[in-house]
Amino acid sequence: MCVLLFYFKSRDVILNYPPGLTSGLILAIFVLLWLLNFKSQVRWILPLKKQLDSENKVVGYISLVILSTVISWIILIPFNYLLISHAKKQSEQTFYCQVTGGSTYNRFRRIYFELNGKTETIYKHHPAMYEMDEKKSFDQFYIVIEVRKSLFSTYILESWDIKRKS
Repeated sequence: MCVLLFYFKSRDVILNYPPGLTSGLILAIFVLLWLLNFKSQVRWILPLKKQLDSENKVVGYISLVILSTVISWIILIPFNYLLISHAKKQSEQTFYCQVTGGSTYNRFRRIYFELNGKTETIYKHHPAMYEMDEKKSFDQFYIVIEVRKSLFSTYILESWDIKRKS
């Protein structure tokens, strides 16, 4: 659970995240664990090997996907913090971006906007989101974000605010 918290806490402030990085890493680790399964006598893989060799292989593959995901998150935590620490040395930039959508549901509060032609998401709450969501008037608002540029064309979010167009 702690791994999940550290991963999402570091990932939430990174905009323009390299596409496919997380899913590619999960796939690579899945294949590696699957290959290790056939030859391995490693103690922590043996229970997984027994599940994959048993009648109910679905449970074994689900376990393999979950394990691959958690391992990839563990690997990506230092990568995310590297992006954040590199950005601290850069100057702040301000962008004015068009709001394209949002959600005010308690567990899924988020705001969507366009940054450099790509849809980005901020998983936070802002009072203006209720008005936008009720009236579906996203085109009447823009988001002001202050970011710092980091490695791989990513941006680290420093602050943000939603403004109504004049």
